[in-house]
Amino acid sequence: MTSGTPERQTALFSNTVPQDVLNLANSIQLREPVRVLVRRDGNVTHTDTTHGARGLRQFYLYLAFTAGARADPNAGSAGGAGIIGSGRGATSAETAQAREWKLDALTDLFDDIEVAQAIVHVGGLNSLESVVFKLVSRGLEAVPLHGDMNAGTKLAALNKFRGSNNPIGRPPITRVLVVYDVQVKAPDVHQVPLVINYDLPKAVEEYAHRVAPAISSSYSRAGVVINFVTATGGDVEMLRSIECFYKIKCVSYFAQVSSTTSPSYIDPILQPEVPMSLRDVI
Repeated sequence: MTSGTPERQTALFSNTVPQDVLNLANSIQLREPVRVLVRRDGNVTHTDTTHGARGLRQFYLYLAFTAGARADPNAGSAGGAGIIGSGRGATSAETAQAREWKLDALTDLFDDIEVAQAIVHVGGLNSLESVVFKLVSRGLEAVPLHGDMNAGTKLAALNKFRGSNNPIGRPPITRVLVVYDVQVKAPDVHQVPLVINYDLPKAVEEYAHRVAPAISSSYSRAGVVINFVTATGGDVEMLRSIECFYKIKCVSYFAQVSSTTSPSYIDPILQPEVPMSLRDVI
């Protein structure tokens, strides 16, 4: 583009600029380029309205899957969540039992809330299929959306998610958009009351795009974000990186396990820092 039109003046805009993009820009031979970077001051996702924020409320839910996983309320860092797990920052894969407990944690959350719409972000196609199947089996309307879909299928999924509420005479059903490898942007989807990062993003810059549909210009209508954190896959480090990058603090969302037959997947050492029910904040 630059070599074929040497006299053209071009302006490029992006919500986030990762380091690899900056490196690419620096490698291109440009004449008198001007770079404008807006300071990261937390305004995109910050929870404190005194700093220009928009009322977004952000929590983490620590799921103790691995043997020996523990919570350490004193193990905080600058902007950190104060949580650690077995093999802190390890990249070991989740077991089949752990994946099942994680699905149970997700459905337990939806049992505890009443929202018309929600977005769940997952980290792979297998997770997307499992989450959709689990939510549908619990009576929710789950709409899959992923990067392998063509443009028409993606648009159909978004239209289904944005569609009018349930038919007259039927009880309301929560509609959940389950997303993998797609950026859901406003105004396509906006003012969603609940966004769940079932799997944390691989890059901190992606977090802003994920939570954007929950942000509202009105503080009273801003949504809730819940980040699932496990002892595997480096989740703890990623959450702390997100907090540091955006200058935010995600507080603990503590939930009780309804099942009496399986071990608790919620670490019992973590004490509730927010209301026991999301009905108090949504």
